[in-house]
Amino acid sequence: MKKNGKLILPKGRNIICISIYVFSYAIVQFYAVDKGMNILAFFKNLTIILFIILYLQFDDNQNRRLKMIPYSASVSVLLSLFLVLFEHSGVWMNGRLQGIFYYANSYGLFLLLGVFVLANEEKITWKNVVMFLILFVGIVLTNSRAIILLTVLALVVSIFTNKNNFKGILAITICFLALFIGVYLLSNMEKRVDSNMLGSSEFITRLLYYKDALSMIKDNPFGYGYEGWYYKQVEVQTGVYDTKYVHNSILQVALDVGIIPMIVLFVMLVFHFFDKRQTTFTRMMALLILGHSLIDFDLEYLYFIMILILLIDFEKMEMTKNKIQTTCLAVLMCGYFYVFLGDVSFAVGDYFTAIKILPFHTEAIQEILYNVTTKEEQLKYANMSLQYNPNISGAYEALSNDLQSKQEYEEALKYEKKRLSLNKYTVYNYLTFADFLSKGIQYYSANEESDKLQEFLKEVVGIEERINDILAKTNPLCYQTIHTPNLELPEQIQEFIEEAKLQLNAMST
Repeated sequence: MKKNGKLILPKGRNIICISIYVFSYAIVQFYAVDKGMNILAFFKNLTIILFIILYLQFDDNQNRRLKMIPYSASVSVLLSLFLVLFEHSGVWMNGRLQGIFYYANSYGLFLLLGVFVLANEEKITWKNVVMFLILFVGIVLTNSRAIILLTVLALVVSIFTNKNNFKGILAITICFLALFIGVYLLSNMEKRVDSNMLGSSEFITRLLYYKDALSMIKDNPFGYGYEGWYYKQVEVQTGVYDTKYVHNSILQVALDVGIIPMIVLFVMLVFHFFDKRQTTFTRMMALLILGHSLIDFDLEYLYFIMILILLIDFEKMEMTKNKIQTTCLAVLMCGYFYVFLGDVSFAVGDYFTAIKILPFHTEAIQEILYNVTTKEEQLKYANMSLQYNPNISGAYEALSNDLQSKQEYEEALKYEKKRLSLNKYTVYNYLTFADFLSKGIQYYSANEESDKLQEFLKEVVGIEERINDILAKTNPLCYQTIHTPNLELPEQIQEFIEEAKLQLNAMST
């Protein structure tokens, strides 16, 4: 702004659609499941608008900026392989290269975009060939089925669209296939690309995510706020899984902020795709990102959103620089980096600093809650977390333990039942629930409080009903995955339930 003496701002349909999405987080805040993380999501997505404003201040040179992708991707592969030598946690996990994204599938997409940019260069240089090989090694080591198949598809498309380098791209494609086949035949890597991919446990589990997500969207089409899906899924899930994201960007937007912003973004992308100014290259770039994001959570990484922004045309309006503009931008920058500082504190594990800066940072509060040892601290952080999110299991455990220490079992019962509802597929929680009920039965029996005793005995008998109800609602697809329901109660608990039935019958007669 200082150099140009003016501020260039976006206008028109595209920025309106993006703004509707970003500011939907402010609206959802009033009823978000996790109000703390939803505030952070608003600031995270505000980055999109700030990036657009920043991008527009410079001369429009889309191709030059996109050409940076293969360079950064190649450097990241070399850096990641270097860190693997030192067993850096997160970079390599479960036999897959996760790189700087700490997630193999999205990292593979990052590398694939680099490959696609290189494949559409006007000419292939030796420098490009070296980057191709580095990126191919990275993609194969991510061992991502979708990315490996998309890489082949992208190279085949480039063979026909980049006619100037037909022979070169064909040779590069053959090299990738040879590398992939060689690694699979000669290494001990898990054979993830085969004829049974669509019947794999991972794919079927995703279908369970989608089915349960659609049920939640139907119940509340206005969204649950950021990470609301994660904390609310436990109440409706029909399979054994625990995931923060639904692995489908369209469904994720609907779950976070509702179906209206989802439709707005979808319409914007459709108009963009069919815009006559778009080339086959830019359309394919968008398709690679959006297509893969329909089976994963790539758009949780702002990196991919920013690439999409580079592909979108924005109408512009110029404003003469003045003191009010610079002051507003300075205030916005200070607030933005204040939030950023708190989130970085969380990222490096300094949770106490994180909640000092951002007292609503729910994930930081939970980390502290699960690590403090005194009852007073547990109560403090349990109550703090429940201010922002009513679905935190550990908070109810802390509240229940406090009441049990005071022998207030009837009050503790509501917390134990809530905790059980948040962990319905975990058999261990039924055992702890039965142990809690046993303590209450002994206490009320000794004090001859028959009404409360009868209430606790009914809860014991109800354990079987709870489990049977959960199993009846479990999707049959769940039994085709690795994680199948295992809610078989030990013989000791079964005997406890039978004794409770006999005691209830005796009391009723």
